[in-house]
Amino acid sequence: RLEWNPFFLASGVVAAVAIVLLAATGWRRRHRHVRKRVLWALGGLAIATVLAIAGFGVSVVGVRSSATDGYREMLRALELLQDGELPEARLALIEASGNLHAASERLDGLLAQPARLVPIVAQNRNIAADLIRSTADAADAASAALDTVDLERLRIVDGAIDIDALAALERPLAELEATVLELRDVLRESESPWLVGALDSRLETARVRADQVAVQTVASHSAAQVGPALLGNDGPRRYLIAFTNPAESRGQSGLMGNWSEVTITQGWIELTDTGRTSILERGIDNSPPIQLDMPEEYLDRYAAYGAGGRDGSVDRKYWGNAFITPDTPSVGRVLAQMYTDSTGRSIDGVLIMDPTAIAGLLGITGPIDVPGLDTRLSSGNAVTFLTLDQYEFAENEREDFLAAVTTRTIDKVLSSTLPPPQQLGRVLGPAATEGHLSVWAARPDEQRLLELVGMEAALPVLDELPTADALAVTTSNANGNKIDSFLERSIVYRPVVDERTGRVGAELEITLTNTAPTSGYNDYVIGNIIDEPTGTNRMLLELWSALQFDSVEIDGSEARAPGSRELGWNIVTLMFDVPSQQSVTVTASLSGLIEPGDYELVLRPQPLPRPDAIDVVARTATGDTVFSVDQPILRRSVISADGVEAWRPADHPAR
Repeated sequence: RLEWNPFFLASGVVAAVAIVLLAATGWRRRHRHVRKRVLWALGGLAIATVLAIAGFGVSVVGVRSSATDGYREMLRALELLQDGELPEARLALIEASGNLHAASERLDGLLAQPARLVPIVAQNRNIAADLIRSTADAADAASAALDTVDLERLRIVDGAIDIDALAALERPLAELEATVLELRDVLRESESPWLVGALDSRLETARVRADQVAVQTVASHSAAQVGPALLGNDGPRRYLIAFTNPAESRGQSGLMGNWSEVTITQGWIELTDTGRTSILERGIDNSPPIQLDMPEEYLDRYAAYGAGGRDGSVDRKYWGNAFITPDTPSVGRVLAQMYTDSTGRSIDGVLIMDPTAIAGLLGITGPIDVPGLDTRLSSGNAVTFLTLDQYEFAENEREDFLAAVTTRTIDKVLSSTLPPPQQLGRVLGPAATEGHLSVWAARPDEQRLLELVGMEAALPVLDELPTADALAVTTSNANGNKIDSFLERSIVYRPVVDERTGRVGAELEITLTNTAPTSGYNDYVIGNIIDEPTGTNRMLLELWSALQFDSVEIDGSEARAPGSRELGWNIVTLMFDVPSQQSVTVTASLSGLIEPGDYELVLRPQPLPRPDAIDVVARTATGDTVFSVDQPILRRSVISADGVEAWRPADHPAR
């Protein structure tokens, strides 16, 4: 029961020393015949212990081959499940089950039973036996569930999805979810300081893989439950697709240039409207004024950009500024209200795509022909064309190009036979988790599904991670140009934490480098509407943190930085110019309290044409390093001493 534990078994060593001293004292004061009996008893106990360990050793030798093969096949099955290769995963599970059942029978055999009485050996034997038995049972259940799962039927064929096939997956996917969650829990419960290193290392590998697969199986089951309604099984569904361009950046992604409306009825998907943003702006002008139904905090923050505030109506220009907030659910709720006001039609969700997401779709459907464009648009050239090259053309040509790109991409999706979901996920998964493809749904249960698959692109909720610090940096274009393709950002963060009290002090340094030239590109790209020299980047920089901002400087001079709050985050807003081929450095000192405990940092990257350079070193008040990170981080993440993990809501199964 001693808490002092500088190394494994330290308290046991202390106890052993005390016992030996007591035993030696008692030994010296006993009669010779008592000593003789004690010696015989100790000798017999030693022989019994050796025989028990030997029996266990013989069992382990006999088990090793089948247990190792079963372990490898189970890991391979989990990997195949994660990749969506379900038939192969089922075969691997059957193979794993056979090997693990054979190993379980040997470990439960008579020869291995005496080892249950030997300390340390017993813990390893019991955990191994229970784990092998539970894993074998899980493999049986999972392979049985997969026997009736056929994802090949869930392809989009000529603009239609088989809703009945999706609904039929609900029961087997529910069974698979229960099995995988049970396996995950068994692996988590197997953690013990008494395990030998080799066994513990293998179990940790299996735990990580099982956690990852648990995320997918829960999401897959939820998709089978909610998917039919999303696809119009209970009545037509209407969705807005917003095509954005981060070359004119906003906190969520970028300015919306084009949009499309799709309607889904009984699994049939059709394009029902499309156009430029200006059409929606004119719709607001021609309709009765509306006040956005949003929290007062939101209205106060964005009133100056056209949101209307608490007492005003939304402005037409807010179609271009609604993406300033990095929280996609807020963007979705606002766009839904504005779309209804502009068109008279309500929508059930919003899908936001930037050029990276379009490139991902073209990687699935194949290239498209764009009238007036000499080369076909493909996954390899779509991002460069949509963020930069399109602006070499006159405005009327460019608008035609964009309209053709959006409509032809959607038409290609709706007129093709697309791969099954697992292959779609592999291609579009990175775009979704990195914020290039995000979705908001009006109904809570459908929004929950988006959270499970990581496509909701919400700003992390700080209340769900009380021991976590948090950081986000967003830039929004204030030039009226497309210059942010040339913006490079370097973020250096140095928090110092007292994990006993939860007090944190931090230094933040952001270097913004404008690599834009002063010539060689159209004024629409590197010119501006603010009468500054060509190549100048005027930006709205916002710093988001869980801590309070004590001071902020721009290139060493104190900055007037108005503060605000949104969704639990403290925010500082700055606006300044970065001339062509120059850099501006913003520094900030922060401090605050989080709950005591192991320090974590929540990081929300902004999906920009050029990813941020990230350099984070967290230290304790005594100077010890908690963690350090010097690598690109492209998705919402929680950084801790255990590494970098994807951020998920508190009630997510992986948490």
